[in-house]
Amino acid sequence: MRRIALMMLTVGLLGAACSSRSDSVPANSTGPDSPVPSTQPASASASPDAIWPDPAKNGQIAFGRWLDSAQTTRAIFVINPDGTGERQLTHPDPGYIDDQPDWSADGTKIAFTHCAPAGCEAWTMNADGSGAKRIGPSEDRSEPAWAPNGKMLAVNRAFGSVENNQIEFAQLVLVDSSTGRIIRRLDARSNFQGDTGGAGWAPDGTQVVFSRINSSTGSPPGAGAVFVVNADGTGLHRLTPWSLNGGDHPVWSPDGKLILFRAVSDEVYGNLYTIHPDGTGLHKLTDYDSTTIVLSCSFSPDGRWITFAKSGVGGESDVFVMRADGSDIHPVTQTTLPDSAPDWGPAS
Repeated sequence: MRRIALMMLTVGLLGAACSSRSDSVPANSTGPDSPVPSTQPASASASPDAIWPDPAKNGQIAFGRWLDSAQTTRAIFVINPDGTGERQLTHPDPGYIDDQPDWSADGTKIAFTHCAPAGCEAWTMNADGSGAKRIGPSEDRSEPAWAPNGKMLAVNRAFGSVENNQIEFAQLVLVDSSTGRIIRRLDARSNFQGDTGGAGWAPDGTQVVFSRINSSTGSPPGAGAVFVVNADGTGLHRLTPWSLNGGDHPVWSPDGKLILFRAVSDEVYGNLYTIHPDGTGLHKLTDYDSTTIVLSCSFSPDGRWITFAKSGVGGESDVFVMRADGSDIHPVTQTTLPDSAPDWGPAS
């Protein structure tokens, strides 16, 4: 569970998509003995758009990678969906963590979390990695998510004292994307009851989806759920049952008809689900067992594909892509260092 901002980040990394499938990797595969599928399209007979993400409609995937086996330093990378063109965008000092990248709708900028040993901040940078800067004051902020119009960011904010590794106050706020000035509060937890945030915007910018994770003293204790709120702060309501333990940076589909999220059995194992924004139509998209790491996810801009992180080379997490129905899984990254928190950007 997320506690202070740095702990909040770690869950997104390490914990921070079931119908008949034709996966390239067996649904319960994990570890170095598991087969690693080819990153090449399986057939040239079908239409190109049906075989592989269309580069004219879908851009690069941004993600976070640990740079050392001890997992003390992490950077933001980008890569093409076919595994080519990998490039490191941020170059943090040892002991610093850059993570949870989020593309702006026009593809020109990436927001991300920048954590020092003392705490985390919300940052933005240009799509090529230049112009990185903190947004707002040096206070505990994390997981910034761009509004579709590029004028606002939804940001986790945490402050107060810490008891039993739980921050006293946690908020989801909207801030000006240029100055970091708080515009309004969308959700708040207090008295050490748990965390809130990890937001994703509706395509029309009118609503925000996010997750709440209860502390051991919350109700129900230790559970997570997906919520939706209007961008003006009204209409807060829960979408998923607490018993499902869902959340981990939920995201909207580009057509606005589905919300994609991860439900966990603990911090790193779980499965991906979709649900309609009104709380109907809950659907289990993947069916991995309790030995397979499954982490956060994102839709492709055209809505036909999903990128997510799961067990890959050596049992560590790699970035994968699959069709929106959960079939045709292919690896994007194949490294011994853990990759996760992928976000799919628009075509440039």
